[in-house]
Amino acid sequence: MVDISHYATEEDVYMETGITKEAIIRVTGMNDNEVTTLINSFLKAAESKIKDVLDIPHLVPRELHLADGENWEFDLGPEDEEVFFDEDVQDCVEIAMACFFGRYRKRKPYPKDCDEQTDDKTYFGGATVTNDAGKAQAGAYAMKIDFTTGVNAFYPVTQDLNKPIDRFGFVSFRAETDTNDVTFELRLYDRNGNYDRAYFKLPKTGRSFIVNLDMEYNFEHGVGTIDWNNVNLYYWEIREATGTATLYLDNFNFNDGWFFTSPSGKLVIVQKVINSITYEFDYTLDCAPACGTPFYVTYTYDPFKVTVPENIKSATAQFAGAKLIDHLLGVRETLTAFEFASDTLMQIPDKETLYARKGYLLARAKENLQDYGFGWSGTVVRG
Repeated sequence: MVDISHYATEEDVYMETGITKEAIIRVTGMNDNEVTTLINSFLKAAESKIKDVLDIPHLVPRELHLADGENWEFDLGPEDEEVFFDEDVQDCVEIAMACFFGRYRKRKPYPKDCDEQTDDKTYFGGATVTNDAGKAQAGAYAMKIDFTTGVNAFYPVTQDLNKPIDRFGFVSFRAETDTNDVTFELRLYDRNGNYDRAYFKLPKTGRSFIVNLDMEYNFEHGVGTIDWNNVNLYYWEIREATGTATLYLDNFNFNDGWFFTSPSGKLVIVQKVINSITYEFDYTLDCAPACGTPFYVTYTYDPFKVTVPENIKSATAQFAGAKLIDHLLGVRETLTAFEFASDTLMQIPDKETLYARKGYLLARAKENLQDYGFGWSGTVVRG
C-alpha cells in the first residue's frame, strides 16, 4: 500500500514510538493491511497539522516576471523581484490563482489546475489512452494516445462537460509525437454534435511542444455553425488522419492569455501565433511578449513536495506516533474494562509508560517545528 502522507512513512512511526507492527497486530487483532491503513490515517492527520502550523501551502502574492522579448515560458520564483526572497519553488508549485498583465487581471484558465482533463485515462473514450508518468510535465501523467485507423480520442467519455468557453481566447496544451509530418485535428463539440476544428503539426518528433490555438483565428466550422456565446462545450476530440501515430498530450486547458504547469512551476504567456496565409499555428513566428512587459502571478507552493527536511519528517512521525499511542491506550482500557486478557495486555506497555512516551513525542515534534521556523504569507522565516 502507498503512504497517504509524503512527509513521513509508516516505518518512521514505528521507529519514533518503538512499537512494532507485529505488536499492534497482536494487540488490536487487525491484519497487516488494516494496520497500514490505520498508521496512514494518523500520518495524514499529522501532515495536516504541520501544514496548518507552518501555513502550507505558502502563498506568493503578485510575484513579478519581466519579459525578455525572447521567451514566452517563465520559471516561477523570485528572480525578477526587486527584493530577493530565498524561495526555491521548482517542482513544488500547487496552483496559480491569478495573473496580471500589468494592472489588468486576466481570467483564470479552465480547468483551474490546467491539467485535470489530461491526467487520468479513465475519462477518455475512443482510441487507446494510457497514463504515462515518464512523459508527464503537468500533474502525475501525460495521456499517451495510440491512434488506429478511424478511431479517435475524446474527452470526456460521457460527452457531458456542458461548460461555457466563450470567455476564453485560446486552447493550449503540451504535445509530443513519435511520427514525422503528422497533422492533428482538435474538434470542439456542442451537445448536438456540431463542431469547430483546428489543425496543428509538431515540428519535431520526440520532443514536447506547447500548442496555443486561437479560438477566433485557428478554428473553422466543421459541421454546423456554432456561436460559443450561446452554447456550451460538451466534449473535445483529438483526431489523426493516418491512424498510425502516437501522441502524448498534457496540460490541456482553455485560457485568457496565460496558463501554468505544476508542480514544475512554469508560467506560459499565450500570444497569437497565426500564419496570415494558412491561419494555422506556426512555430516559425516570433511569439514572445515584448521585452520589459511585466506579469504578476499569485500562486501557492508546498516547500516539502520534493525534499522533506529531517525535522519535518520526524515531527510528522512523532505526531502520528502520539495518535497511535492514544489508539493503543483505548485498546488497553477496553481490554481492562470488558475483558480479562492478560496475555494480550502483556503485549502493551503499561498506561504510565504510554502516557510518558506520548508526552515525549509531542514535545519533540514541537521542538522540530521550532527548529524549522514558523511561516508567514510568502515564505518561511527560519529561527
